[in-house]
Amino acid sequence: MNTLEYRGYKGTIETEDDTLFGHVLGLKNVIISYEGKNIDELKDDFQNGIDNYVKIYNFRIFESLSRIY
Repeated sequence: MNTLEYRGYKGTIETEDDTLFGHVLGLKNVIISYEGKNIDELKDDFQNGIDNYVKIYNFRIFESLSRIY
């Protein structure tokens, strides 16, 4: 399986028709999905999703509680 990695988080890379998409692996109670028409758009959306997640959730809970791996 192809994956992306950013700030210690990993996400899938999947395709359907002309769109790339995926979701972040190993999170509890949160689904972060992302998409793009090309790999650069996909990476940007993935990284923005991680940055938003860290900004919103990790200041409230310990990192060990926010991941399942």
